[in-house]
Amino acid sequence: NVSAGGTETIGNESVGASAGSINSSYIYCGKVTETPAHNGSVNSVTVSFNKASSNGEVHIALYTHNSGSDVPENLVANSGSGAIAITNATPLTDYTHTYTGTKPTVSSGTQYWICFQRAAANEVTFGVDSGSGRRSLCTLDTYGSWPATLSNQGTAAEQYGKLYFVNSY
Repeated sequence: NVSAGGTETIGNESVGASAGSINSSYIYCGKVTETPAHNGSVNSVTVSFNKASSNGEVHIALYTHNSGSDVPENLVANSGSGAIAITNATPLTDYTHTYTGTKPTVSSGTQYWICFQRAAANEVTFGVDSGSGRRSLCTLDTYGSWPATLSNQGTAAEQYGKLYFVNSY
């Protein structure tokens, strides 16, 4: 979706028909099947979440795609030490991490994965969509810092709904 304003939205912009639960012991990733048409910098990353009770928090990250194994490869950027506060109960709501200062860069024609994780004590859920052509996976890890590469990867049963980033060129 290239616009005349020098930005393009890369990923799935549909919220999803239902909500899936997030285990705090995992990092969840959704493959973005679109690729940027331009080299540029990431302004923001958006994912839809909701809360079953009380407030929660998530971290979001962007990884490159390993086409040989069809999994995330290298960490491009994360939401830093500041987590995104999830405060609504329902329905699924967009939560966006906006990058300030030095923004991560993306390359035209390159596929990416958007990943997220939640704090251990919170009950955050995400949007689920059965969109074809997309792949999702989860990997065992602990909440907090993002690994440079993900290990222990396996396929997740559900495909994630709204996952996209805005590229500025």
